[in-house]
Amino acid sequence: MAKKLSKSDKITGAFDLFPKSAEAVKRNLNTFVVLWLLPLVFILLSIIFQRDRTRVDTATWSNPFSGLSGTSIAAIIGAIVIVSLVVAAIGILIQSMTFVLQLEAAKGNTPDLHHVFEDGKKYWLRLVGLFITVGFLVLIGLIAFIVPGVIFFRRYYLSSFALIDKDSTIKEAMKESARLSKPPYNITVWSILGVTVLLSLTGVIPVIGSLVSFFLTAFYSVAPAMRYRELKSVVK
Repeated sequence: MAKKLSKSDKITGAFDLFPKSAEAVKRNLNTFVVLWLLPLVFILLSIIFQRDRTRVDTATWSNPFSGLSGTSIAAIIGAIVIVSLVVAAIGILIQSMTFVLQLEAAKGNTPDLHHVFEDGKKYWLRLVGLFITVGFLVLIGLIAFIVPGVIFFRRYYLSSFALIDKDSTIKEAMKESARLSKPPYNITVWSILGVTVLLSLTGVIPVIGSLVSFFLTAFYSVAPAMRYRELKSVVK
């Protein structure tokens, strides 16, 4: 018979975490806003680039390298690759900084941007490896039987926080996340995911939906780190 959660486990309901998460976000709002705005800048630049590109004459765009030497073409392609890599690296660093801030906010701390940057820089390379490893496992699981992929996603959902919190290796972080989310505590992870999806569904509201969805999910963004800390204190 599967073990059931007891009242002594002191696990907060997923919806009940919303006000706590919102309060943590508000305490660190200035730092969160900076991290939210940086990706937005890249998105806006991408939109502007795409809009300007569509204005180019179709005949000209069909052969954009017309008249250029092989060396020039290679230089342009090389520049595009380099810029793409730089943008990807910056994006991953911002994500790493966001995880650090979420975990610190869940602890009740208010770190400044410099602290978040230094810690984010420390962990970002390991987080890249973690994202690749977990993503590969989830993908293989989905391709194979679907269900294993979904289970892998739940098992390693908290691994980023474990890696940063314990300054651990990728393998150790994944093992810790799997331990914390084992039955019967897996339901507490699914509940966080469920509420996150539910809040994002407000995006279907006409006109203001996207804005409402952004703010709701943003103010709930510390909830996964809070769940990690709760499970760490109760799972034996």
